[in-house]
Amino acid sequence: MLIAAVLALVGLVLVYLEFFLPGGILAVFGTCALIAALAYFGYQGQSFFAVLLAFFGLLALVAIVCKVALWRVRASKTIHLKDDQSGYVACSFDPALIGREGTALSDLKPSGHISVDGQSWHALSETGYIAKGASVIVSGGAGSHLKVKAKE
Repeated sequence: MLIAAVLALVGLVLVYLEFFLPGGILAVFGTCALIAALAYFGYQGQSFFAVLLAFFGLLALVAIVCKVALWRVRASKTIHLKDDQSGYVACSFDPALIGREGTALSDLKPSGHISVDGQSWHALSETGYIAKGASVIVSGGAGSHLKVKAKE
């Protein structure tokens, strides 16, 4: 009986830890420990009713452990950022390049690479296909892409 209780306790602790160390491994081992506890309890010659009662008791304990773990995660707000991200820009184009002339380093169909003042930039054609080596003019940008059109 003591071995079944220890297995059940270990299983509950592993299921509880799964909420803080996600990955699934602890939950699998915890579930196996709970099943082993029930099997050992049944193997000790207990009646079917006692095994059934132990099963539903363990199920209720797992539900309580899960509820407490979720409550603690929500209360500590560890899932969400604690600081404001204002002012952060993931990537942006250089606005000083607008109106500048460059050369297509690759075919732009509609995206590719261009060279402006010896620097390579990722570009998106506004006018469709632009062949490699063609002259382009930077007309704007979005994110890290420059928007270009063929020079007429």
